[in-house]
Amino acid sequence: MAQTRWPQFAKYFENWERYWEFANAEVTAGRLERAGFAEILTSLEDAPTPLDGRETFKLFISHVNLQPFLKRLPEDLQDAFVGPLVEQAAKDSPPFTLDYWRLNMQGKKPKAACF
Repeated sequence: MAQTRWPQFAKYFENWERYWEFANAEVTAGRLERAGFAEILTSLEDAPTPLDGRETFKLFISHVNLQPFLKRLPEDLQDAFVGPLVEQAAKDSPPFTLDYWRLNMQGKKPKAACF
């Protein structure tokens, strides 16, 4: 069993299953090809996203990034979960910037033959 850095939250994440995947450009290109697309171009683009200060950052990550996690916690523990992440983001350079990557994809679906 993996150790947790925040044991006070451990019981809320028992049986946690990750349900999302962030496919890279190569995996995405293969999926597009298997779906019948041609002239496929895929790439990852660094897209750091700065947010305007502590409160904006906290609201954004609470409603977007951390929503699946916060749903598992009682309301009285949610600030204790989010707070250290906001404090760490304040120390980042630049502060309150999310490390996003944009997946670009392009392809053409061949026209069906008409008979």
